[in-house]
Amino acid sequence: MHSGYPHPQIEKGVVDEHCEEDLGCNVEFTTTNYGITTTPKKEYEIARNTQECPEEDKKNKKKKSDKIIRNVKNIDELVKMRIAMDAKLILLEVLTIVSLLMLKNLFFQCLG
Repeated sequence: MHSGYPHPQIEKGVVDEHCEEDLGCNVEFTTTNYGITTTPKKEYEIARNTQECPEEDKKNKKKKSDKIIRNVKNIDELVKMRIAMDAKLILLEVLTIVSLLMLKNLFFQCLG
């Protein structure tokens, strides 16, 4: 993990953080909420809509359910939503909000 001054090119920093080999972009982890095994790079590509979310990753593997519980929104559609447009959010800001909401959900699930 690196710490220090913020990256002056924020978008490049976000891409590097999720997609650079040296930073562990392909290190698999399993989510505690749905039991999905993934990587930072895969999640970034799904969020950025450069990779389709696999159907099996939309289901709750912990409960062995066929019900779709992971609804991955198209980031380009989120940017065009009225609330985002009214706030004059750019793509990077919407990606950040989506990421923070996912982290918030993970945090509260860890609390039990």
